Amino acid sequence: MLPASLVVLHLQSNALRHVPPQCLAHCASLAHLDLSHNQLEGCLDDACVAHTTALTQLLLAHNRLQALPPSLGALRKLQVLHVEFNQLAQLPDSLSACRELVELHAGAPRGAGHGARNGSGNHRDRASPSTRADALLLRGAGNNRLQQLPPSLACCRALRHLSVRDNQLSEWPSPLCGFVQLQCLDLQNNNLSNLPGALGNMTSLRALLLEGNGLRTIRRALITGVARPRTGPGVCKPPRAHT
Repeated sequence: MLPASLVVLHLQSNALRHVPPQCLAHCASLAHLDLSHNQLEGCLDDACVAHTTALTQLLLAHNRLQALPPSLGALRKLQVLHVEFNQLAQLPDSLSACRELVELHAGAPRGAGHGARNGSGNHRDRASPSTRADALLLRGAGNNRLQQLPPSLACCRALRHLSVRDNQLSEWPSPLCGFVQLQCLDLQNNNLSNLPGALGNMTSLRALLLEGNGLRTIRRALITGVARPRTGPGVCKPPRAHT
């Protein structure tokens, strides 16, 4: 069992296949946990997350994880999440509860080598990127197999950087066009053939990276920013004004 006084714990570049939940049972003050470059498999244990609700940085890159636990939503202070280079097929809906996320990367960091595309539009033989932990960064799922993002992610309104490059996305959900603070959106090397016009409403957006998709047209609304993002199930609506 680790000391309750721990604030930072670096376990990266070992050969861990799992993390015994009891070893973090008293780490209520832990803010930075680095488990990258190990051999973690399956799904991260729910109990590991339940005992570390003070986390602001959770680094899980370069493992063999196939899923993230629903309890991830209990990390209400989380600002940095690295999950790139695992085997994820989706992100949990509960991630929408992490309202302090500032940057979300669900793709390989910029500067990582890209393999050639195969016939399905996916990638092979990608080079491993640097895993330097940038401040306030939720790094992503490059070398994962994300085919869609949960619309509930729209609740993470503090996002400034969102990357889902090097996955298998075929569409961008309109509910995810309401990130008013988003400055960089990286969609490189997916299977997108079009983008919703509501993307033009991201008036803080400074960088839109679309290389390596199958885009056939650019909608007028992307340029004029006149479309309104839709609301619906799983999408955060603005609070009503009280009179």
